[in-house]
Formats: sequence, structure tokens, C-alpha cells
Amino acid sequence: MQANDIRKGIVIIFDGDLCKVMEFRHEMEYLYSDGHAHHFMNTENYEQVEISEEDLGDAAAWLAPGLKLQVQFHETKPIGIELPKTVKAKIVNTEPMVKGSTASASYKPATLENGVVIQVPPFVTDGEEIIVDPTDNRYLERAR
Repeated sequence: MQANDIRKGIVIIFDGDLCKVMEFRHEMEYLYSDGHAHHFMNTENYEQVEISEEDLGDAAAWLAPGLKLQVQFHETKPIGIELPKTVKAKIVNTEPMVKGSTASASYKPATLENGVVIQVPPFVTDGEEIIVDPTDNRYLERAR
């Protein structure tokens, strides 16, 4: 079963036991960070929760105000987030394209506006917006 197939009320077998799903991930909107925690708002009831810097880890770099994502809970405590499959990001620093480079050439490092460094094709330049898979910091394509 895929995680996307899990819904509130269904019964699953987990470690050999029957378990009923009582609550599921909530769609929330990222609001802001205060240096110690990241604040999110439930898009259905406008209730706000916070998740510590420690609980989010590297995923925090991909947060941007207004970003809608799934927040994972254990009982009533938010414990993590599920990042979107793709995120648009702007390149702030990368090496210029070397004459004669092709798309099949080796990738080069690029620093994004959020500080994350990823590998991009040689034809990508400073100031460009690209589409990235945030779960593994992987370049997908140029943004349109």
C-alpha cells in the first residue's frame, strides 16, 4: 500500500497487528520561523502549530512563506513535514558555462537562494529559476 492510499478510518495491518487510522496528515501552510521553531497553519481550521528546528532538520531549508505541505503528527504533536515533490528555486551562484560544454557533460555545483548547494547541468547560469526535487536536492529542469 502506498502512503497516499492511507485515509482516516481504514484498517491496516502494521507489524502483524490490525490498526485503525484515527488521524492522518494535515495540509498546512508554512508561515514563518523564529529561530527556534517553524510555524504552520492548518488550512481548514486556521489552528497554528510549531515544529522545532531539530525535528525538521534539513527540510527546513526548503520552507518559504505560503508553501502548502503535509505536516505529520504523532497523536496531537506535529513531528515532521512531507515536502512537495518539486520546488522552484533561484540560482544565486554557479560557475559560468565553459565553451563547448554539453548537457551530457558532468554537472557543476550551484548555490540556491535558500543556501542549499545542488548539482546542475553546465548550461544553467546565475539568476535562473529551476525545478528541484527537495527530498534529495536534485535538479530536474529549468523553470518555465
